Amino acid sequence: MTTEVHLACDGRGLPLTVLVTPGNVNDSTAFNAVLDGVPAPGGVTDLGQLAVDAAVNVACWCRTDHATHDVDALTVMVSDETSLPEAFWAAVAHLAGWLAEPHDADYWRAKAGLPLR
Repeated sequence: MTTEVHLACDGRGLPLTVLVTPGNVNDSTAFNAVLDGVPAPGGVTDLGQLAVDAAVNVACWCRTDHATHDVDALTVMVSDETSLPEAFWAAVAHLAGWLAEPHDADYWRAKAGLPLR
């Protein structure tokens, strides 16, 4: 059995919203619930401290076990120029590009310069 923890964090990495779901729940289905829990700018956080992160994650096959590695990570900061929905859609567009790539974990390991299985 697996679980996923969905977080919205401020610019310092402090959680603003936490949602735990079963591991087979798609991230996109939890997005609205997580986003609804984020305080409005000027509340707990200031504009510019929110970010949207996305990354392909692969298991570690290094001599030293790191558990997993994020490869091809993307962080979009929320600011006066970029709203939270705009940051989210930028991450979605990046994710759509990943879906066009091969689905083999060794492809992503090689792309990141990590050891193959």
